[in-house]
Amino acid sequence: MRRTVLLLVIALAGLWPFAHAAVVARYDVDPWKLGGWAMYTRPSPPLLVALFTKVGGGFQPIPESSLPRPALAELESFRRERHALGKLREPRKLGIRTLEGRSDLSSVIVVVQKARLDNDTATMHLDRVVFEYDRAASLR
Repeated sequence: MRRTVLLLVIALAGLWPFAHAAVVARYDVDPWKLGGWAMYTRPSPPLLVALFTKVGGGFQPIPESSLPRPALAELESFRRERHALGKLREPRKLGIRTLEGRSDLSSVIVVVQKARLDNDTATMHLDRVVFEYDRAASLR
């Protein structure tokens, strides 16, 4: 029994680096997280998160100072978790908390931007993802 458990632990320890590298590549998880051995494979640049709302035909920034406490707490939590967990952490809760706390907004647009290293060219590129939450659809 002990030998079987020991062999299983050794097999898992040997396979985890490959599994972790796959998770990092697929979901943009921080390579320093989740017991990663891929931590030295790429830099971990900062994550930028900004909130906007639609005004007329364009976008207007939502100042963080105008957010109610629950939305501000969710913003900080989202930044921390998105940086660590990548695409596994969506900003839906942030959009909803912002709409709940700011009745003057009809929509919230969450823009997430992160630099990444392109292994082929050894240059940094910006990846930007936009999430849109509409009051009519999000607060049902």
